[in-house]
Amino acid sequence: MQESNLYYNNYVNFNFFRVNIVIKLFSFLVLIIFTIFNKYLLFTLIFILITLFLFKVAGFKFKLLFRSLIELWYLDLIVFIITLFTGNLSLILMIFINFELFLSYILFLHFSVSSNELRKLFLIIFKPLSKLKVNIYKLSDFFVNIINFFPEYNRYVRKIYKNEKNRGVLLNSDFLLKRLKIILSIYKKALNVYFTNYYRKSKIKELMLFNEKKKVKMIKSSLTLRDTIYIYTNLLMIVLLIFQEEVYYEVFTKFLI
Repeated sequence: MQESNLYYNNYVNFNFFRVNIVIKLFSFLVLIIFTIFNKYLLFTLIFILITLFLFKVAGFKFKLLFRSLIELWYLDLIVFIITLFTGNLSLILMIFINFELFLSYILFLHFSVSSNELRKLFLIIFKPLSKLKVNIYKLSDFFVNIINFFPEYNRYVRKIYKNEKNRGVLLNSDFLLKRLKIILSIYKKALNVYFTNYYRKSKIKELMLFNEKKKVKMIKSSLTLRDTIYIYTNLLMIVLLIFQEEVYYEVFTKFLI
């Protein structure tokens, strides 16, 4: 299956399952921890290179990643405007880069892991919460929907935009303000379509009497060389985070001086 089918139809190409799903989620957790506790912009730039390396190892095409990030321009704009109030250029850059890393991994999980397998994994993770009478099925669905929301939403935006363009609506709009109004209406329509389809799928699941009490089983798979690379690289990032003060002052400062 070509990349276009993977991108536009959300088709899961099995050649893209090159890293174990548990390790992917572990790597995502390391990313979140790193962005929260990292103090230095230099380490953030290093982490970008490491993340791109891990994406390459997993077979995630950069063309697909960058094209998807560009389509999330409105999120970048919101984050940029919010960070401007900090008045600190270094902090603005660090927050913005960390946000891009977070979005990149969300896209990575969306395109490389099926929703069913992701849901199964979350059910296993949240299983202890069931003793506290927490509905782990709804909680798992919530996290799966968070990961899938923006890529799915952009798919509806592309579809509606293409329909409006074929109708000549955008071509007939000579004024910038009118064109902007049409584009905003496209995003609003896409949001309505997304939630309409979301509720429809939820109702279908209920009508099919989805069995929530059955035992959850993950697809068994042995660790590969790619999995090992992921594990050791993430462990290295954890060590770097723990000893970031020592590494920065003892290694990088001396190297730069």
